[in-house]
Amino acid sequence: MFRLRKQLPEINLTQSNFINEGNLPIFEQEQKSEFHYQGDGKNEINQIKYDDNKQQIFINKNCYFMGVAQEVWEFKIGGYQVLD
Repeated sequence: MFRLRKQLPEINLTQSNFINEGNLPIFEQEQKSEFHYQGDGKNEINQIKYDDNKQQIFINKNCYFMGVAQEVWEFKIGGYQVLD
């Protein structure tokens, strides 16, 4: 992941050679996972909260994304946490 952090400011994603050279997705093969959404259908974002034991991101008391590794939750670009 450090490799990509170092390259990110220099990347222009419209350049197809970057994408075609296997630089995406961001995470290595063993780090890939699937995210699943569970909810009541209202999908209102009231509060974003991460449960590291269950690896879930809650957007309200009834809606959440499952299978989000802590490394993904804490990922930052330019000092900003992407999923926060």
